[in-house]
Order: sequence, then structure tokens, then C-alpha cells
Amino acid sequence: MLARDYQEKRNFIRMQMDVPATITLTHNDQVIQARCLDLSGNGMLLSSPEPIQEESIFHIVISSTRPNLPPLEAEVKCTRCIEKDGQYEIGVLIEDIN
Repeated sequence: MLARDYQEKRNFIRMQMDVPATITLTHNDQVIQARCLDLSGNGMLLSSPEPIQEESIFHIVISSTRPNLPPLEAEVKCTRCIEKDGQYEIGVLIEDIN
């Protein structure tokens, strides 16, 4: 592990963003339009109008901001879901990138 002189002690740096994301729940195929707020090497933070149950596995598509770069598609697991200002802040762990 790298030595760090700053407060953040995560293994991966978080890239701040605010891009559209489409959640498809595996158990019932419900589609939720959300936002990806940050992305790291093994997870991401989402903002959603709908809550997601912790430990749920779902498919996510993160839109690309560049026309020549395809969207990121992955299977993720919800590690936390907290209501914040009328939205749900959802932390996820990336299980598999498609």
C-alpha cells in the first residue's frame, strides 16, 4: 500500500463526476434513472430518486462524457443507501465490469 500524507486512506482515488446512470434491478428488471457522483477503482457513489436495498446486486450503465468512449457497464452490489435531501445516496462495490 502507498504511504499517504492526506486524510483519505482508501486504496483507490475517487474521481468526482456528475453523469447520468441507469440502474436495472436484477430481481425485478425495474429501471431507475440516477446520477453517478464519483467513481473509484472498486466502487462508486450514486444519487437516486429511489432507495436500493443493501446487499442488492444490480446492473448499472454510466454514460460517457465523450462521444468516442463507450459507457461503463457493470454489475454492482449496494453497500449502503442513505436518504439525503429527498434523494438516496447509494454506495456500491463493483462486482464485475461488462
